[in-house]
Amino acid sequence: MAIHRDQRRADARDVPDEFEKWLRRERSAQERTAAAYTARVAGFVEWLPAPVDRSLRSLTAATVIEWVNLEAVRGLKASTLAKQLVMLRSFLRYCHRSGRTGQDLSGVVPHAAAWRLSSIPDPVPAGTIEALFDTLDLRSAKGLRDRAILLLLTGLGLRACEIAGLRLDDIGWRTGGLRIRGKGDRVDELPLPDEVGQGLEDYVLYGRGGRVAGDEVFWTVIDPVQPLTANGVCGTVRQICIRPGWRSSDRIGCGTRSRPGCLLLEQRCRRFRDCCATPICARPRSTPRSTSADSPSSPLSGRPPRRAGGHDERAA
Repeated sequence: MAIHRDQRRADARDVPDEFEKWLRRERSAQERTAAAYTARVAGFVEWLPAPVDRSLRSLTAATVIEWVNLEAVRGLKASTLAKQLVMLRSFLRYCHRSGRTGQDLSGVVPHAAAWRLSSIPDPVPAGTIEALFDTLDLRSAKGLRDRAILLLLTGLGLRACEIAGLRLDDIGWRTGGLRIRGKGDRVDELPLPDEVGQGLEDYVLYGRGGRVAGDEVFWTVIDPVQPLTANGVCGTVRQICIRPGWRSSDRIGCGTRSRPGCLLLEQRCRRFRDCCATPICARPRSTPRSTSADSPSSPLSGRPPRRAGGHDERAA
């Protein structure tokens, strides 16, 4: 159960705050990730008797297991419970390394019962991605933005947070590359396919234009105009999926449960090693496969022809 700072007991605020700082400093966690861990762990800290410092010093394996059992009977999904337990292990390691507990109790936290690949969804039918592109109004700034987002999702398999984190200087207009800032301190250089680069160019020049002053690539289209967040990217994709009649809860693509932006046909999943059920998807992101825009399964087929002249350096 997530408990935010202003809802915590007075004696249960300092420890989660210090845990969050430790995650960012020692584990190179992103701000959003560290905040999510802290909000979840706060439920465990709140459950301990006051004062929290004394409870942590006397913490035993039996107490940890007692709390785990209470979480297990709440009826959480296996994936949600597993994440909760991962966060608890991380917190218990922090407590030991910071001297708040006398021993490392992270090893007593059990793993949630789950069966690998049991929730892998079926790949989307042929023509589905093309149908999404056909719903976009490329005469509007929103349509150009949404097309660029879909191209990044289907062409390069980027996460929503990676799309939201793109900056103008991450796009190599001359070199044909794209710099991606992933989880933690990970930075990748991906080749930029022509169609994806053309989609970015169209949006930057004719959709984004001079309406904004920041260097973020993607922005909202409704005032007040502000950078698009990861949740905003997910919401954008949900809206696009609703137009051809999909349910917003549909899970499609390479098997990630709660990533609505993962609109990847099996043959186009280029990055993720572990999220897919088929070997063809398990490819390192540093060696993407080339796909032809003329292929009937390609989400890039049927797109408006690119203008002559390639990428316009003015977009930078």
